[in-house]
Amino acid sequence: AAMKFGLHHNSFLTSDGRAESIWPEMRDRAQWLEANGFAYLSVMDHLWQIPGVGPADQPFMEAWTTLGALAAVTERLELTTMVSAVGYRNPALLAKMAATLDVISGGRAILGVGGGWYEQEYHGYGYEFPRAGVRLGQLRDAVELVKAMWADERATYEGRHFVVREAILEPKPIQRPRPRILVGGLGERVTLRIAAEHADMCNLLSTPPDLFRHKVDVLKGHLERAGRSIAEIEVTKLDRLCLAATPEAAQAKWDASGGRLPEGYRSMVGTPDEAIARLKEFETLGCDAVFFSAANGDQESLDLFAREVAPAFA
Repeated sequence: AAMKFGLHHNSFLTSDGRAESIWPEMRDRAQWLEANGFAYLSVMDHLWQIPGVGPADQPFMEAWTTLGALAAVTERLELTTMVSAVGYRNPALLAKMAATLDVISGGRAILGVGGGWYEQEYHGYGYEFPRAGVRLGQLRDAVELVKAMWADERATYEGRHFVVREAILEPKPIQRPRPRILVGGLGERVTLRIAAEHADMCNLLSTPPDLFRHKVDVLKGHLERAGRSIAEIEVTKLDRLCLAATPEAAQAKWDASGGRLPEGYRSMVGTPDEAIARLKEFETLGCDAVFFSAANGDQESLDLFAREVAPAFA
């Protein structure tokens, strides 16, 4: 299957700095993505901006409300959070929200979930922040509970962390057998095992090629033990997109955006040809889809991608 592409919104900055512009600019971008062959649109699910992307007091929209609005102005893009920390919303309610998004969108919802990590945010909003083992146990419970609520007329589920009794969820999601579940994260003992046992998609964050290869190997081991094959899960990653006609121009544009790159990995900062070569490498390593983050005002990168990079993967 051809590699697929999505745009990941990790920022809600606008061209004019006004809150009133956030939605119209997002709507227009989503419709542009759809017209230009992108498969996915994801929204980062946090309560305020995270370190490494921008200052904490940047404007930051609530993810699921935003996806509901995007569903109404698009027709083909599949929509997901990247990803929802399981501690932010009761998972039974999250199952209901994702089912609602699936109905509004005509069957285009993906449920992106993860264990959560941003401790200050939990404390700031008055949420419990249990230790990592507990958060991952909650993630496993949540995925099992969501599946039960999407399938059963009256769902009863007793996990170690979450319980539902005779719970009614109507309308059910439109997608058959159900919307896909995406598990995001790199943890080798637990997160990737939950992905292997329960998920339809996983996201390996913005890993460089060597680390990506290693994480896919770990995932394959967990899949084998779960009696599944790698063909049964769509392996995705995040990456930064900053394209220009020359490597120097791309680097200058990237530096001006204030972005940070992981040590020794240039991401998709460069020319269209460089991006094609890097994406081909990930394709050989088993990557099925890439979600790009690009500076919101950087239409040049999106245009170059659609015109010169995407056709190499059609």
